[in-house]
Amino acid sequence: MHKILFLFDSTYGNAFFKGFAEELVKQGNQVLFVNMHKAKLREIKKQIQDFQATILFSFNLFDFENFKKILPQKKILFDIDTPENIINKKFFIREYNSNKEMHYVSIQSNYKYMLQKILPEITDYSRCHYMPVATSFCNIKSNKVRNIFFCSTNWDINLIETLPNLNKKELVKYYAALREDYFANEKLYFKKESNVNSTLKWNIAGLERVNNLSMLSDLGLEIYGNKWDKLFYNLDVMSCLKYKKILNLQECEKYYNESKISINFSHLQAKKAFSFRVMDIMATDSCLLMEDKEDWHNLFDKYLSQKTIDSVIYKDKYDMREKAKKLLTDDELRKYCVKELNYAIEQNGRWKYRIKNLEEILNVTLRNPTMSGAFMEISIKKKKVIKKFQFKKRYKLFIYSICLAFAQVPILDLLQRKETRKKLRQKINKYWR
Repeated sequence: MHKILFLFDSTYGNAFFKGFAEELVKQGNQVLFVNMHKAKLREIKKQIQDFQATILFSFNLFDFENFKKILPQKKILFDIDTPENIINKKFFIREYNSNKEMHYVSIQSNYKYMLQKILPEITDYSRCHYMPVATSFCNIKSNKVRNIFFCSTNWDINLIETLPNLNKKELVKYYAALREDYFANEKLYFKKESNVNSTLKWNIAGLERVNNLSMLSDLGLEIYGNKWDKLFYNLDVMSCLKYKKILNLQECEKYYNESKISINFSHLQAKKAFSFRVMDIMATDSCLLMEDKEDWHNLFDKYLSQKTIDSVIYKDKYDMREKAKKLLTDDELRKYCVKELNYAIEQNGRWKYRIKNLEEILNVTLRNPTMSGAFMEISIKKKKVIKKFQFKKRYKLFIYSICLAFAQVPILDLLQRKETRKKLRQKINKYWR
């Protein structure tokens, strides 16, 4: 039995992480489960120290200099995006190069290429590994209450701040290059100095995702997830938004099972790979619809008929729409695909298979099902912020209210422009709390 410290940072729920952790517990391990989002290290440090973990599982996080001494030597950094998103890359490189029990695990098969681009200081790949994701979701037969379900985060959250100032022709050329190679050198495409960075890449990926979703907006599409309130430029897609976050495993599983089709779009960074949500969908009573990905074919093709592969994998957004319409109108075909997708998951998509991979990576035994495991979670307490109605706010509210009152008096109102009255009302709303 091992004591595993399980650290991740998520604003959109824990379904992926919880399923992984629960399988480790089922196999006889103790897991301390911590969502580091907004966590204050000094408040959780003692609980982590008292747990006395033997292995650290960290997901994209590596900024632990302040409590390095209480962490176990045996560590795995699970990269579920790209090395671009690793927190404190310099510290990770130092730790990896100096600690022979530190491992890097990517869910993308072309991880070496990404490491060469982002972390060229890593020259020893003997402790770098590829490991696909898995799922703990199940097929629970349910009445279908929606046609097409999509659940994810809206990526292009900083659209206004990054795109308008860029040369449009240069941007189009860069977009074409980015689709071929996510790590294309942006300096070759933009003449002037510009704020081109990973944020721009996420915005471009988000725009592409919204364009794809717009092709399904009239087919009964429902969109759930985080940060969709920032979407304002595509009314067809906006009309499909449900403004609800689905944060836990049970709720997400329920929504998949109640949907005829569940669609997934991978980020541009996933050239060969695919989102963990793909396997979640495959395990339920919803029919998967996704773009063509080499890693997916390598994992599942031998368990699926060509009929199913041709029905659930699309080539472009026009093909996606036609296949969605076919699956919505042909119940027999949809059920046939779901049955085969379920079978493929049981053969090569469960966490028990990945834990076997981890045993080989770490050279430890993680499967002890006869032993009693334990799941513990550190809940991060969020302090309630009480906004005090300060004197300064009272003073401004009083002045603006008097000005607006005068603006309503006949004759006097002629001295106040319509725009001025509008600004006064906005200022009053600002301080009326």
